[in-house]
Amino acid sequence: MKILFRSPLAANTGYGNDGIGMALGLIDKGIDLRLAPMHVSPPLPAKLIERLLHPVEAPFDIYLNHSDPGRFEVGQAARKTSDITMGWTMWEYTRLSNMDTEGRYNLAQCLRELDVFVSYDDVTHQAFDHFMDSMAELPKSHEFHLPDDQRPLHVIAQGGYIPGDWRPPTPDEDQRNWADDGPFRFCMVGALHARKDPMISVLAFKELKEEMGSEFEDAELHLKTVTPGLHSAMEEWVPKLRVHYESWPQEILRTFYWNMNVLLAPSRGEGKNMPALEMLSTGGTVIATNWGGHTTWMDPTYAYPLNYTLAPEPPFEECMSARASKDHLKELMWHCYTHRAEAKRKGEMAAVLIPERQNWDTATENMLRIVSDAMPGGHHIKALLSIARRGT
Repeated sequence: MKILFRSPLAANTGYGNDGIGMALGLIDKGIDLRLAPMHVSPPLPAKLIERLLHPVEAPFDIYLNHSDPGRFEVGQAARKTSDITMGWTMWEYTRLSNMDTEGRYNLAQCLRELDVFVSYDDVTHQAFDHFMDSMAELPKSHEFHLPDDQRPLHVIAQGGYIPGDWRPPTPDEDQRNWADDGPFRFCMVGALHARKDPMISVLAFKELKEEMGSEFEDAELHLKTVTPGLHSAMEEWVPKLRVHYESWPQEILRTFYWNMNVLLAPSRGEGKNMPALEMLSTGGTVIATNWGGHTTWMDPTYAYPLNYTLAPEPPFEECMSARASKDHLKELMWHCYTHRAEAKRKGEMAAVLIPERQNWDTATENMLRIVSDAMPGGHHIKALLSIARRGT
């Protein structure tokens, strides 16, 4: 199987990091992957550096574009040189109305050239179905009109992550305290802007400190961010809150996870949430909004689903995202704090299951299977994949 893959390749961005993982997952299947990156930022794995030297020569069995949906690049050239054109992406809201006009126009043009559109989760699927339905209702003369016979097959297949060195600590490395008393650490990690909703974690933690008094004395909240907005003065406002602005290499961040018991992810919407998967892989547990991309990996066996309501994203009243329940977050935080052995068991289970279920090799395998099952005549994708595997 020969695939032309167009995506950012950059470990320091969400789509770029996913592009790296996706490419590695496809290469490891024996697929003849040719790279046409949207941009490249080092460092890159040696396998990808080697692939960048391969000539991009048509024809291709599949053209696969993974990027921000408003920045898709699928033209007539891709359709002419590939048997199947595919786009794979995510969206964190119920509508696309908060996408810029240029992005929606570009997406509308690309949808005419796509055979298959793959959404990460059901929220993404709902948003793009609504967009395509709206396009179909426009007059034929309208530049956004999408006739039914040009509408791509639309399926759901979650992305993955690179387990890499996100492993549980050895006994000598382990700094988590799971004893009935002593420090118990909650954290948030990432670009903690409004969509991540760090303030609801801060408020929940502050209220528990005030309401539970000495019973919650050993609890700590650590906010690791690179986004301006979380002022260090909050450390004086809330006892045992710490804001970390430093830029850390992976080994330092991993050590940070090894010190944390529970990661809080009260996000308004996610495609996947890399820090949550990293934390779970290292043997901690997670409290996460039970919506969007979180639902594709959420399992009460190893994590805590967080209740939410939907609310509009002003000024777009029809564009909804999640708002985590502060009361339920407090309840779950208190439960973890007072049931440490249970939280520990969940983390241990996560460290076994998450790397197995969510890695890019599994994700790309699932995507190709889902597409081949749903697409008329898609059985040939399975046949090509089987031939590629035999060649590895």
